[in-house]
Amino acid sequence: MSENLTKQLLVAMPSMRDPNFSHTVTLICEHNEHGAMGIVVNQPISMSVEELISRINVDDEDVAPNKNPVYAGGPVYINQGLILHDSDRNWESTLIIDNNLKLTTSGDTLVDIAKGRGPQNMLVALGYAGWGAGQLERELAE
Repeated sequence: MSENLTKQLLVAMPSMRDPNFSHTVTLICEHNEHGAMGIVVNQPISMSVEELISRINVDDEDVAPNKNPVYAGGPVYINQGLILHDSDRNWESTLIIDNNLKLTTSGDTLVDIAKGRGPQNMLVALGYAGWGAGQLERELAE
């Protein structure tokens, strides 16, 4: 591995033909000798955060309105919710990307978002992009 790409944005070239990554911008959340994972940050889907939250078990009276879009984060585990955020707080399953940026995959974060106690700045995505050891480097070289 020549360069760690964590916190870097991958911008798909116009010639990218892979439908999963055509016209995408992907934030690399983790990159090491075992592979890489990232979140596509520019592909909103036709679902709001409020609609996503309505699918989990939260008392309707407690739900704070949230019309922000949910994003298609990538082709891996497309039913898995991920929250990219800048909160000082850590939830049950939080990956610290750096001091100002975290990625959380636990449902307790969605419950807190529903109740208005979630991170101030966030992007909610379904799915993520993943690459095996050396795969991202090979694809970039091509």
